[in-house]
Amino acid sequence: MDLSDPERRITFNWTLVNRGQVRNMIPDQATATADVRVNRLVDLDVIEQRYHERVAT
Repeated sequence: MDLSDPERRITFNWTLVNRGQVRNMIPDQATATADVRVNRLVDLDVIEQRYHERVAT
């Protein structure tokens, strides 16, 4: 899921993912951490909206 937007100088990079301990099994819980950088505060709202749209699909 690439949410970066070079034209707006927005970067979105996944930095850490945690999941279950067993192979070939869907874990009951998983987490992901991202590093998001913006130059304007309004762009933070833009990237957050894009993230929620992508997760919903």
